Amino acid sequence: MNFKHLFLTTLLAASFGLVACDNSSSAESSDDNSNKKSGQTYCNVTTTAKSVTVSMALDGEATYTSTVTDAGSRYKTISSEYWYASSSDANKECNDQKKEAASWRDGSYQVSCSGNKIYVSEIDEGSLSAHESDFRDLCRQFDARYGSSSGQNNSTTNTNNGSNAEFSCDVSRTVNSVTMLFSYKGFTFETSSSLLGAGSEVSSVTNMKNVYPNKERANYECESLKRTAAGYPEGSYQISCSDKTVSITMIGDGDDEFVYMDGYADSYCETTRKAYNNGELDDMYEGF
Repeated sequence: MNFKHLFLTTLLAASFGLVACDNSSSAESSDDNSNKKSGQTYCNVTTTAKSVTVSMALDGEATYTSTVTDAGSRYKTISSEYWYASSSDANKECNDQKKEAASWRDGSYQVSCSGNKIYVSEIDEGSLSAHESDFRDLCRQFDARYGSSSGQNNSTTNTNNGSNAEFSCDVSRTVNSVTMLFSYKGFTFETSSSLLGAGSEVSSVTNMKNVYPNKERANYECESLKRTAAGYPEGSYQISCSDKTVSITMIGDGDDEFVYMDGYADSYCETTRKAYNNGELDDMYEGF
């Protein structure tokens, strides 16, 4: 999706530079400055039945909002707004966005600029849950880099997608890793798969950390996994158990495990979220 690439290469990069520079030389009108709110740094995701929105702010230096709306067809509309305190950064963003729009000859990407604000309108495919997953990934990266100084819930919020205190499933990615975090009724597991090396020397390393609701269940799973590990080459399947936590590390030649995890994570979260919303998750997993 375009907004993910554009955000990572513009807002994060440009706003990081803005923090270190002197903004007194920036030419901005009172209108352009309307978004500037000192001391607010946050990233929030909110959902409704038909939309998902991400809202970001970096200490009054830059803001970004984007809303994906489901109108009932295979296509989703995405409306985004960028704002920068620095006019030079706003102009650069505007030019970059217009170059991006020019590469989409079907007119599905529209850009307009006014003062220090840039407006982007897109038409894209994909489910709302997939768009939400991308937004939450952006917030995790934003929070890891900047944190929050406003007291807002930069760990992301949602209102109507089946992710709450009882159930959640999220996916995040970097260039060479993918992580899935699932939680339901006291059971959580975090699975991360990464690529190490390059070319013929590449290998996949998968780490799993499963936390069970009680120690008896954890002991059962620990013994079962140890029997599984005995059938693998020495060192390639490692198990450690402590109280209610079972940790697994799997190391394999090539990128097969990473490719599998990268393709599996989003569909798993989407499937379990639908099952939770339909009241069917307990039936899918005996023992929850």
